[in-house]
Amino acid sequence: MTQYLIPTHDPAHVVTVGWDNPLQTYFAIVIVPALPEEDHIILWAGTTPHAIPTVDALQAQINVYATIPSIIRQRLERDCAQRTTPTPLQRSMLAMLSALCAVLLCLP
Repeated sequence: MTQYLIPTHDPAHVVTVGWDNPLQTYFAIVIVPALPEEDHIILWAGTTPHAIPTVDALQAQINVYATIPSIIRQRLERDCAQRTTPTPLQRSMLAMLSALCAVLLCLP
């Protein structure tokens, strides 16, 4: 997994973007540190396999909060290009988590 902090439109926000190799997706997390811990994550995108397939799609998720600098775009694209196949353990964990999520979503 790679992570990059990027400049934000609002100094109250902290934006992290990156590549998650086990999930084979880009991701973004936007937090407001001044909020209570249980409320400070205001966006968490790219939490499922292949959720965000391109840097442009990642940018679309965070348009309101930040613009990905060109050097970071290049690094993210490089990270994806250098991706490896998830290990057997990572695949097993993904299958288990997917099944757990399916059960939890079906609960009343």
